[in-house]
Amino acid sequence: DNDTIRGDDNDDEHKHNDNNPLHHPPSFQLKALFALLFGTVATCRASLNIASTYFTLSYNIATINSLTPIFVSMADSILFQTKLPPALWPCIILSCVGCIIIAFSQSP
Repeated sequence: DNDTIRGDDNDDEHKHNDNNPLHHPPSFQLKALFALLFGTVATCRASLNIASTYFTLSYNIATINSLTPIFVSMADSILFQTKLPPALWPCIILSCVGCIIIAFSQSP
């Protein structure tokens, strides 16, 4: 019997919802929009990093850049409800330790 080979099409785990956008590959326009958005954000961030050297000390910039992995991982976790990988925690701890070292080494 073909139904026993292929399985039952009425199983809940095999149901396909065509309204779910995750089941369809992203279109070229969506990919281009994300690329444009990423390029804009990266350009603004780089420009602001360069401009910030005129308004603050270099160790403040280094501290902010050292905290970037924390901000990115937390934003990813909050905005996209992703689970943080276990390997990220040592990176976050090292980033925080680096920030503490920078802060204490530059204090008067």
